[in-house]
Amino acid sequence: MGRNIAKSLCMLILIPLPFIVIWFAMNFTNASTETPVVILGIFMVVWLIFGWRVLDGIQPVYFLWLPLIGWFIYLSIKASISVMVGMFAFPLAVSNKIADLFE
Repeated sequence: MGRNIAKSLCMLILIPLPFIVIWFAMNFTNASTETPVVILGIFMVVWLIFGWRVLDGIQPVYFLWLPLIGWFIYLSIKASISVMVGMFAFPLAVSNKIADLFE
């Protein structure tokens, strides 16, 4: 159980780590970088990942037969909804993992 919690906490840290490294690289090379926009972009990617996982758990598993434009529209809508769901799923996941550490 403790090993599983440690693995989950490592994933919570490792998922945004590449984006933070890219942000620092951009910030040191380009002084005109808008810091809040970059930080928001990092959070949006993390929210997208966690929201996508939540939506995959809710949505039944089946294959959709769609044309290429249909897949583009479907994935665009799902990504947008994933970011919105991820805003709530990410803090809940972090708080649950921290609470599991103290049990």
